[in-house]
Amino acid sequence: MDYTPHAPFPPIATSTVPRRDRSSWERPQLASQDEAAYRLGVSRTTIWRLIAAGEIQPVRIGSRTLVSNKSVDEFVARQSRNGGTK
Repeated sequence: MDYTPHAPFPPIATSTVPRRDRSSWERPQLASQDEAAYRLGVSRTTIWRLIAAGEIQPVRIGSRTLVSNKSVDEFVARQSRNGGTK
């Protein structure tokens, strides 16, 4: 009697969600205060001051305070229109 090995294991199921090329990903909606400060070329303290003044809208998720990129973009647009003044 010849030895016949068992059939190979079935393929492992993979996610049905298609993977996208990272270069085509959109910019995230939220940024940390450090990321927002880097984008604007200011300190983290300045980001806190802008949040306190209502110039940039914070987003709280758990214990984290994030900043929406849209809010940062709108702040830059306002500054551009007003010549850099509030």
